Amino acid sequence: MRGLWTVWRTTGGSSCSEERKAVRHQIAAFMRTIVEETRRYADGRLHENKMQMLVQISTSAGSLVVIIGIFFLVHLRVIRPIARLTRVVRCLAKQDLNIDAPLRDVPDEIGEMADAVEVFKVNKIEADRLTEEQRKTQEVQAERAHRIEQLCHDFDTASAETVKAVAAAATQMQSSSEAMNATAEATTRQSAAVASASEQA
Repeated sequence: MRGLWTVWRTTGGSSCSEERKAVRHQIAAFMRTIVEETRRYADGRLHENKMQMLVQISTSAGSLVVIIGIFFLVHLRVIRPIARLTRVVRCLAKQDLNIDAPLRDVPDEIGEMADAVEVFKVNKIEADRLTEEQRKTQEVQAERAHRIEQLCHDFDTASAETVKAVAAAATQMQSSSEAMNATAEATTRQSAAVASASEQA
């Protein structure tokens, strides 16, 4: 614009057609320059925007791939093993002790959890065994107590019958003894009478 103003000043505002043409050419050239610069600037910005968009899309796609990969890794290494261990624990809770804990050979926390489940299973089997032994012992003790009670009852019954028999025998013996005493007294009286009669004769 300064160059155009200088040209305009040097012409002195004359209406010469050549000078006007020169000014028009300069203005047209200047406008073309502005248009070209604006176009190049717009093309550059468009290219930069496209590159930034591509970078953002690539970054988002890469992040999405990483997230999906992490999800599948967590599903395979954590969620699915824990689900398998959960099924085993549920089976153990239902007294299904024939199932084995999986993933015990895995060298991480999942393997430690599997070992803990196996220890739980072994302890459950041992606890059930001790409970069964205790139940059998209680049954044996109850049966023994019942036998002892029955023996005591039988002994009491037999003792009572024996006492009754002895009492009856004692009563009978007392009666027999009294009868024998009476017989002895009668015999003594008869002997005395016989002796007295013999002396009188």
